[in-house]
Amino acid sequence: MASNTQTKVSLSGRGFTDQDIENIISKEVVGKNCIELDLSSNFITQRGAAALANELRFNSTLTHLNLTNNRIGNKGMKHISDSLKENRTLSELMIGGNDIDQDGAIHLGAVLEDNQTLTVLMLQNNGILADGFLRLANALKVNKTLNHLSVVNNHITTNSNMLTTLSDALKTNQTLILLDLWDNQIKDDGAKAIADGLEINKALQYLYLGKNEITDDGAVHIARALKKNTSRQ
Repeated sequence: MASNTQTKVSLSGRGFTDQDIENIISKEVVGKNCIELDLSSNFITQRGAAALANELRFNSTLTHLNLTNNRIGNKGMKHISDSLKENRTLSELMIGGNDIDQDGAIHLGAVLEDNQTLTVLMLQNNGILADGFLRLANALKVNKTLNHLSVVNNHITTNSNMLTTLSDALKTNQTLILLDLWDNQIKDDGAKAIADGLEINKALQYLYLGKNEITDDGAVHIARALKKNTSRQ
C-alpha cells in the first residue's frame, strides 16, 4: 500500500542495474509516494529507462527525476520522451551523461512542443550536436513552460539552420529564464544569432556561453543587443 506521506528518495551511486528498477518502482516510487527520485550514477540502460517510462505514463506524484550519468542512450530517451506525452506531473528531468545524441534530442524536442509541465531539462555531457539542438530550439518557439535548459558540453557547432532557429526561438519564447550553452563549439556567428534574439527577448535572465569559440567580436554583438533591449534597462 502506498504511503500518504510524500518522500524524496536518493539512490545515487548504488550500482543499480536494469534488474533493480521494477523493485525500486514498487518499493521506493509507489510504496513511498515519491516526489523526487535520484538514480544518478548507476548502470541503468534503455531497459531500465523503459520500465521507468511505463511508470511515468500514469504516475501522478513524481515531479523530479534524476538519471544523470547512466547509460540510457537514444532508445532510453525515446521511452522517456514517449511517457512525457501522457505524464502531467514531472517538472524536472536530469539526463546528463547518458550517451544521447541528436536522435535522442529529436525525440525529446518533439515532446517539448506539447508538454505543459516540464520546467527544468538538464542534458549536459551528451552529444546532441547542432541537429539535436536545432530540434530543441524549434520546440522552444512554442513551448510555454520550460524555464531552465542546460546543454553543456554537447559538441554543438553552428550552421545556418540552427542559427536562424535559435534566433527565432529567443524572439518568440516567453518562459525560458536560463540557457546554458557552456563548453560547445559555438562561434561568432552563433553569438550574433543569439544577439539578434536577445534584442527582443524579455524572459531570459541567465545565459552561459563560456568555453566556446566566441571572440571579442561575438561578445560585442551580445553587448549591443542587451543595450538595445529596453526591457532589460
